[in-house]
Amino acid sequence: MFTPVAGCRSLCTIGQNVTIKKVELAGEKIIVHYDLDDSNSGNEYMLNLYASKDNYTTPLTKVKGDIGGEVKPGLDKKVEWSLIEEYGAYKGRISLELRGKVYIAFAKLKNFDTEKSYKRGSNTIFFGRPERPPRSAWNCSRAISAFRAR
Repeated sequence: MFTPVAGCRSLCTIGQNVTIKKVELAGEKIIVHYDLDDSNSGNEYMLNLYASKDNYTTPLTKVKGDIGGEVKPGLDKKVEWSLIEEYGAYKGRISLELRGKVYIAFAKLKNFDTEKSYKRGSNTIFFGRPERPPRSAWNCSRAISAFRAR
């Protein structure tokens, strides 16, 4: 017997709030319905679902839907979790907790060709507008040696 119990941990900063609205059992899946409110609609969040089985220490991995990185604020979001894939034949009570924080990507690549292969050093990416390309380490050491020889 599985009895879902939902918990909710609000996001830390004032102005953001995540609220679990409903938890339903649909076959072998558990569906968590939630709202993610934010006064800044441009924010993106990293959201993870946790379970009481391991005392909420490790995010659940067999999830899909509005979960993970780059989740935008909005109403009627949902996460599907496969309990059987995650824990096998589980019996007992379990509580769920949805945690999140503002997601800030280190770099965002637009129009990135995933089919193309890239090699280090063969494709140079310049940030900004350099007046001239940087010298390679070999050219710099050669220029320093030539300067010392004079």
